Order: sequence, then structure tokens, then C-alpha cells
Amino acid sequence: MNKITITLSSVTYTIKAQKLLAKNGISSKLIKVDATFSKNGCTHGIEISRINFFDAINLLKAREIPYSVYER
Repeated sequence: MNKITITLSSVTYTIKAQKLLAKNGISSKLIKVDATFSKNGCTHGIEISRINFFDAINLLKAREIPYSVYER
């Protein structure tokens, strides 16, 4: 699979994360995640290419945006 989903705890964090990634050249898609499949009950996420995974995580960490990774 070429995509990975990063789950976030709120719509606000999800939108902030998407804007941050876009500003840094990483495209993403907002998605709704089934809460039973996410680690922390998060129901919002962004789907990105696996190629951009480490760059995306580093950006989120730098901005202190809490996240989990959901792999299908």
C-alpha cells in the first residue's frame, strides 16, 4: 500500500496538520477514521504518501501536533 494515515485528536489539529504539510509541499487528504481502528479513539486523520511519512512526522513533532499512525 502506498498510503499511510496519520490520526489526530480533533478536527482543529487535523486542519492545522494539513495546512502545515501543504505549506511544506506534502499533499494530504482529510479522511474520517473509524474510532475502533485508531489507537487513541481518534476519528480524524490525514492520508499521505508513504514517501512523505518521515518528513510529515518531523514537521508535526516540530510544531508539537499530537498524532498517531494508523496502518491498514
